[in-house]
Amino acid sequence: MTINVVGGSASTAFALDDPDSAWPALVARQFNAEVRQESQGGLTMVRSLDLIDSLPQADILILHLGTSVAWPKPVIELGARFGMDFHNETAFHQPPHGFSGRLGVRLSKQVRLRLRNSIKYLLFIVGAYRPKISIREIEDQVKAVLALSTKRAKRVVWIQHRSLQTMRLLIERSVYERYYRRLVRAVRANVNDSFEFIELERSFLVGRNYLLDGVHLSEEGHRRIAEIVGAKISP
Repeated sequence: MTINVVGGSASTAFALDDPDSAWPALVARQFNAEVRQESQGGLTMVRSLDLIDSLPQADILILHLGTSVAWPKPVIELGARFGMDFHNETAFHQPPHGFSGRLGVRLSKQVRLRLRNSIKYLLFIVGAYRPKISIREIEDQVKAVLALSTKRAKRVVWIQHRSLQTMRLLIERSVYERYYRRLVRAVRANVNDSFEFIELERSFLVGRNYLLDGVHLSEEGHRRIAEIVGAKISP
């Protein structure tokens, strides 16, 4: 069996100690399959087209997309300036738990958090805190990805990644949910005998399956994805 995988950084062992702990490697071992993977951080559907086209024919093509849906431009452009680091507790997002350290350290982190949140609200008010793609483009982009994917493999499986929203501001949650639901509807509308869709269930959306950023997967999260994929593609 040959399996091609195209996805964002959530499909890799991002920030994990063992590079073979990512779900594609686990699936390869489970099925003794040849797995070829093309990944790119912050991968959009448009950029995925080149990666899909670069891979040879395969029995199965697995797409792990959607990580960057509704991802605002300023998060990327201003992230480095404001200390964005996906796996620390002072990143450009809400902390998953109370700040640690001495009182002075905790106060400093709290000030930095309030500053970043204020910047987000300001950007939203002036219309700059908007996703990288228009919501009206989602259906066309899904069709383009699937049109190419079905030419590259006999079976196509789309894993719709989903980030935790407990660490996001209310405006971020609202925008993300609109884009996410629109994307899911667009993908589901194309399901057939050769195209299958995996949407992560609510039970998956818990802290132990993610790193501190609420986006990238932990080792446990990768194991869970590998189990879900394995059940889907098992002969």
